Amino acid sequence: MSSSALPCATPAIVLLVDDDPLLVASLTPYLEAQGWRVRYAADGDSATRLADAGFDAAVVDMMLPRGGGFRLVHHLRARVSPAVPVIMVSEFDAPEHRAYAAIIGVTAFLPKPFALDHLLGLLGQLLARPS
Repeated sequence: MSSSALPCATPAIVLLVDDDPLLVASLTPYLEAQGWRVRYAADGDSATRLADAGFDAAVVDMMLPRGGGFRLVHHLRARVSPAVPVIMVSEFDAPEHRAYAAIIGVTAFLPKPFALDHLLGLLGQLLARPS
């Protein structure tokens, strides 16, 4: 595992929102092995309901069924927290996507495919930041 991952004093809850079952199947146990708890949703509407229960960081796919990643981030920023870290992942790495993501409050944009260690390190850094 990555040496850049920072241990959590209490298990952080990561909201994982992606409709790719293979990515979720590989990422979930990887995050849980680091001591993080994962709440998973495959679409924007389900993620909106899960988000209301609280979480410490989110990994959100830009292209989601039923709501989309951008719409979900709007919800997270308006109703959940403007400070919680949100990493947007996407196969579509266009400058206009990154720019819009930054405008709506995405903390980091990570193009797919990505190394699991890279995501893990990024989550560790973001969770270690004071709110």
